[in-house]
Amino acid sequence: MKSGFNTIIPLENGKAVAANWCTNECLSHVLKEVEKRRRLNDLIIHHDNASAHKATQTMEYLEAHRVKLMSHPVYSPDLSHCYFWLFTKIKEQLRGNVSRILMNFMLLFRNKRTVTEKKTSTNIMNSGSKE
Repeated sequence: MKSGFNTIIPLENGKAVAANWCTNECLSHVLKEVEKRRRLNDLIIHHDNASAHKATQTMEYLEAHRVKLMSHPVYSPDLSHCYFWLFTKIKEQLRGNVSRILMNFMLLFRNKRTVTEKKTSTNIMNSGSKE
């Protein structure tokens, strides 16, 4: 099974993430989706150090389902969720399409630069005429 997101569980507007929601709504749904494809007994997931993730209820729930946690350094400014899944997903999407994507990016950059240069020259001309 590939790593990364397998499902997205929306949080009701204005509702806080608490251990009860984390176990009953989020993790229960995620683990059901994972179980459709594999066993849970060697599953490793990553949580940050949010209180709902570290709560006794959440930890006991994961232990009961034999799910292991990947540790997350406390107050780490260098660690981003992107390192775990996003860059791999981007690489997969880019594979075989790099030249087309780079060309589109270069055109976008060139157009943006041209618009910026026009605005700058207009501002210079306007500021010069006011003197």
